Amino acid sequence: MLAVGTCTVQVLNAGGAVQSVVRTSVLTSGKQVGLTLLKRPTILFDKYSVTPTSEPKSLVNTASRASEVIIVGHTAMFTGNSEENTSLSLLRAKEIRKYLVSKKVDGSKIRAIGIAARQPIARKLIETSQFVNRRVEVYIVPGS
Repeated sequence: MLAVGTCTVQVLNAGGAVQSVVRTSVLTSGKQVGLTLLKRPTILFDKYSVTPTSEPKSLVNTASRASEVIIVGHTAMFTGNSEENTSLSLLRAKEIRKYLVSKKVDGSKIRAIGIAARQPIARKLIETSQFVNRRVEVYIVPGS
């Protein structure tokens, strides 16, 4: 018997607080399934930019072996309006997706989403703190 559904995964920070929530698809063959979701290093962006501050080369090999890649774009807090931030965060995620596809990672297993400033790492209103909020996080569902 095959069952298909979705799984919600909460990624916790070192203090145990929820840092991110990711939904992914699950396929089982009637047995209990364990899902391992690996968070790759965060990719950072300059203010209002969709170009990463450095090329995410280390991501290519891991992403090419994954069964699914989930790219989550974020923006800094307190800059722009909600609609602009949602659009910018999605564009950042799509830029990393485009990069991976250009490096021959199968685009059909890559999902890009933008969540604006809803999950900040830093809450201080100074520029040096907000830099870490302008990011893309990449989650890898390992291949079988």
